[in-house]
Amino acid sequence: MKVPRHLINQLRPDETIVLVIREHSITKLPQFSLGVVVYFGNFFLLAWFARWGSKGLIVFILVLCITLLWFGRHWLLWRNDLVVLTEQRLIDVRQHGVWSKTVSEILWPQIRDVQYEQIGLWATVFKYGTIIITPQSGVDRITLQHVYQPQRIRDILAKHAFSTSS
Repeated sequence: MKVPRHLINQLRPDETIVLVIREHSITKLPQFSLGVVVYFGNFFLLAWFARWGSKGLIVFILVLCITLLWFGRHWLLWRNDLVVLTEQRLIDVRQHGVWSKTVSEILWPQIRDVQYEQIGLWATVFKYGTIIITPQSGVDRITLQHVYQPQRIRDILAKHAFSTSS
């Protein structure tokens, strides 16, 4: 269970991590596949680029760099967009861009409802879905999309939320 260092530093002294939730990696398959195809396709076209001389080499290197940056950006956003469950609270980290993120938290007693949904063939086959966490205020719901095994995660969330609220 890898957690970014900046989150470990924000944990309270008596707080331990119960679970880390990320999007199911299968939902990122189109982006990652496109990156792999363009990356290896670039090498496939290397002989064609070589006919252009130095201009072809520049195009080859540009396509290679752009592909690696694009792939790296998608991986970074997937890796750092997560929810951390601790014994005391739920920490929601939304990575909007490479240099942009929002971190929010909700204490377990502040949770009113936890529900999940699985819609569609792919979600059913690959066992991913959406979890919706509603706070006591009823506004600013936390939505976790493309979560692997949403029913199991929902049960864990409900157990923590409703056992500490009484």
